[in-house]
Amino acid sequence: MTRRQWVSWCLKAGLTSSVGAYIYGAQVERHLLTHEQIKIPLNGIGPALAGLKIVQISDLHLHPITTAETISKTVTAVNALTPDLIFITGDFITKEGHDAGELADILKGLRSSLGTYGVMGNHDCWHAPRIVQQELERGGIRILTNKAEKLAVGGESLWIGGTDSVWAGYPELGPAMPENPSIPTVMLIHEPDFADVVATKNRQLLQLSGHSHGGQVRAPLLGAPVTVDWGRKYVRGLYQIGKVSLYVNRGIGCTGLGVRFACPPEITTISLTTSD
Repeated sequence: MTRRQWVSWCLKAGLTSSVGAYIYGAQVERHLLTHEQIKIPLNGIGPALAGLKIVQISDLHLHPITTAETISKTVTAVNALTPDLIFITGDFITKEGHDAGELADILKGLRSSLGTYGVMGNHDCWHAPRIVQQELERGGIRILTNKAEKLAVGGESLWIGGTDSVWAGYPELGPAMPENPSIPTVMLIHEPDFADVVATKNRQLLQLSGHSHGGQVRAPLLGAPVTVDWGRKYVRGLYQIGKVSLYVNRGIGCTGLGVRFACPPEITTISLTTSD
């Protein structure tokens, strides 16, 4: 084989592999809904809170790539886990505010014994945020925009706080965090890299985020070649930043070319355990 033939063969092989990976990522992997299960310790967790089943989903991105059918299948899969709490960490839509109405009608089907909570993502804030929030609340999602709720479970307390989008909104940690640092706290914040700011408050808590899509496309040994603002440092999975435990969900939907590779969509079940 001549040098020219060798180069030609390599180019053709590379092109064929790239096309094959694109087809797989667009037609197969982005529809492979996976289930992750993690245990995270928090101070003050007693038997009642330890028995909770918390389910997190993120980045639904209804339309133009992610279809209503995909969201409906996600709702069915979440309900099959019989959650006590459901947390949705932002980016419900992609670019059309009116899509929130259609999405709200689907999310009405979510079932949780103690409620479904969410926060706004950057895409939600970029496109008709008031309409998006109103529609989601109509669909039964309690949107925590710089606020919190104290949940009582079996004589124990759990603080659920949430902020506005860091990238596209006006996040305020103060109203979303408890005055009493001993209350077990879960913070919903769309953008994971904001955990560095949260950690400066010197509070032990759990931050749940999305935004990064896990990188959406990951290369062997290299990780995610492309990341986004506020999702470059903490891209997927569990991290510890000072006293803050951070979990970054890979999300359900897609943006860009609509491809997932080595990074399938994710539903997460979270169990809280005591760290006392």
